[in-house]
Amino acid sequence: MECGMKLIKYLLFAFNFIFFIVALVMIGVGAAVEIKYRNITLITSSAISSAPILLICVGVFILMVAFFGCCGAYKENYCMVTSFMVMMVIIFILEFAAGIAAFALKNRLQSWITASVQKSLEQYTPEHAKVFDAIQTKFHCCGALNASDWDRSNTFKRTAEIAIRRDNITRSSILVPDSCCRTVTQNCGLSRGHAIYNGTTDGCVSKIKVFIKKNAGVIGGIGFGIAVTQIIGIVFACCLMREIRKQYEVV
Repeated sequence: MECGMKLIKYLLFAFNFIFFIVALVMIGVGAAVEIKYRNITLITSSAISSAPILLICVGVFILMVAFFGCCGAYKENYCMVTSFMVMMVIIFILEFAAGIAAFALKNRLQSWITASVQKSLEQYTPEHAKVFDAIQTKFHCCGALNASDWDRSNTFKRTAEIAIRRDNITRSSILVPDSCCRTVTQNCGLSRGHAIYNGTTDGCVSKIKVFIKKNAGVIGGIGFGIAVTQIIGIVFACCLMREIRKQYEVV
């Protein structure tokens, strides 16, 4: 090979090694988000809740792509380099399509989150109860849009009425979980005179939306950086493929 093409070969190998590290980071981040923010993903829309899993899957796929790229560059194998290039193009197209879809559907984000949170609130299973307690404590909020949303949860109201009769509590006009209270004490959400977060204003949906948008910018920036790196890798792969093919033709 000419010196220039040898340089491309080693650059492609180095690129894929870096890409391999990126894939491991993506898998780690996806797992961390799934574990740390599982409370949020459990009660939000399926598109949001599946994001960490999707990130892990993409990371695993990139590991495979990096393997083909590293081996193909090291062994100067035309088929492996071609496979690497094709898979890189596929990943780039999927990322580009996902970015367009996310931008086009961003205005529906709040309606999706609201519908999903309200549905979870109305069901109020023991698992949902733990999730809402964690979210309302973390974001200092109450209900989906406001505290009155809890009035639509028949499951929660039945549980609350049992506690009121059992503990002889002076009933509040709005029954909410204890995690809605500014100062959390046992049955504070059922007692008259308790102070709650956002009693008549915004609930948890707006807080979750702000949280997602705040982190979306960082994710978008990382995604753009990866996309640029992918284009460079595709160019290197095409150059190496052309040189390897020339060698085959000479032989």
